[in-house]
Amino acid sequence: MSSLPPFVLDEIRRRRESRGPIWNGGIAVFTFVTAGAGVATWALPPGDTPTNVARAYVEARYDRDWARAWELVCRSTRSAFGDYAAYVEDSEYAFDSYVGPTDVDVSVDDVQAAVTQGRPSAAVTLTVTSVENWETGGEVLVVDEDGEFRVCGDQPSGA
Repeated sequence: MSSLPPFVLDEIRRRRESRGPIWNGGIAVFTFVTAGAGVATWALPPGDTPTNVARAYVEARYDRDWARAWELVCRSTRSAFGDYAAYVEDSEYAFDSYVGPTDVDVSVDDVQAAVTQGRPSAAVTLTVTSVENWETGGEVLVVDEDGEFRVCGDQPSGA
């Protein structure tokens, strides 16, 4: 216990004096497990999961961060656009007449197994909201491409 910070040791001593030894042991274990989980959650980035990729993609689109969105799309979607410049042009065109919010919160409602272009995928249903009392939603298809999850299924406008 000598490796613990002094304030933690003081708290443990104070609680031992006010409660029985079994109760104190349970509190100490709970405190250390909770603190460890909190530090791990704070220090480690979220994993590359279908839901995280779908959320990041939708956030990038609403932020008009075309480079980030392009990083998250699969090869067949990239091929459908031809190249990054065409993707940006098509995305800008689609958002030019869009009068929605840019500061949005994206939440995952559901994840289902699906098949996209003949391969297993995840159909991630999302809800997009903003503080302006605005809401929309939809489904994003995510595939595993060489060990990394990518959004697949978007087509150029008009296609």
